[in-house]
Amino acid sequence: MIYRVSGLAEVTAAFFAVFLSFSATAWAGKPLISEVRVGVLNHDVGIFGSSKENGVDINAEILFRRLGNKSAAERKKFIPWFLSPRPHLGTSVNSQGDTSIFYAGLTWDVDLGQKFFFNTSFGGAVHDGEKTSLRPDKKELGCRVLFRGSASLGYNLTRHVNISAMFEHASNAGLCNNNEGLNNAGVRLGYRF
Repeated sequence: MIYRVSGLAEVTAAFFAVFLSFSATAWAGKPLISEVRVGVLNHDVGIFGSSKENGVDINAEILFRRLGNKSAAERKKFIPWFLSPRPHLGTSVNSQGDTSIFYAGLTWDVDLGQKFFFNTSFGGAVHDGEKTSLRPDKKELGCRVLFRGSASLGYNLTRHVNISAMFEHASNAGLCNNNEGLNNAGVRLGYRF
């Protein structure tokens, strides 16, 4: 189990190193990375299912430059907003050797005034947990590759720094025999470039 977490952590660190090295690179003069978030999540919370696994997760996420060239005013309309998400890469690494995930997808942002914001995301994840297990302390996630969604409600502390409460859910949507799903919730600190 320790080897699996260690291997996932090494792969995750390599991905973050590569993408952070591109942060100074520009697409049309703008940085590739728009925001970095790190936080602590309560692992396998009992929301929408049972809680079997333990520990906390260290969560890290890179949000890339928004797709499309829509202005803030244009993004307030549904279709331009939907067509201009930010791609993301992230990981939630478990402190107790239980299920860790590496994920990628798209994040949509909603400003709730000047200080508050809401994010929702959807994508896929790979995990190092159990697909099937007879152990009562292990989730049966069915497939190695899962769907992953999240929601965050946040507050802008400064122009660059924010804090948010986040909930993430990963499951196979019934595509495999077992589908217990994994839910994590916690707090993250973000830095916008």
